[in-house]
Amino acid sequence: MCDPVIMTTLAVVAGGTQAYSQYSQGRAAEATGNYNARELENQATSIRSKGAEEENIKRRETAEFASKQRAMMGASGIDIESGSAADLQQDTQLIGEVDALRIRRNYAEKADTTDRQAVQTKAEGRAAKRAANLSAMGTVLTTAATAGMINAPVPAGGQALAGTPVNSKWYTDSSAFMLA
Repeated sequence: MCDPVIMTTLAVVAGGTQAYSQYSQGRAAEATGNYNARELENQATSIRSKGAEEENIKRRETAEFASKQRAMMGASGIDIESGSAADLQQDTQLIGEVDALRIRRNYAEKADTTDRQAVQTKAEGRAAKRAANLSAMGTVLTTAATAGMINAPVPAGGQALAGTPVNSKWYTDSSAFMLA
């Protein structure tokens, strides 16, 4: 059987390596979550910009269309300042504005959804880090318990007692007869 000091050292080194690996994985998961969240935030900004651009394009198209209507009605000799011609121009402007605002709303909803995804992604990264830290802590505790059992006194029957070095406070070689 191996020397208890060597076994304890190997157990501690293996446990420490595993704990550090878990800790590092948690940090990497958090960093990845933060990076992905920033990418999503950038996408949301881009979506909002695209929405503003599309909204302005729609307003320009509406203005061009209204100008063509006025020109056609004016060329036909229709008074464009009153009656049906004026109503038609107002309706054209109103419909164009409603379309522009719908475009704005649609892009805003897409951007808001992307922002929510960014928040969720960041939270997932933090949760992964916490889970990895807890796993690392569990590994450290398990390693400590294992190292303690390796150094635990062995009773006369040859079976090591379960537990940690605390058992040395109540167990002695002279009390071995009580276990039989």
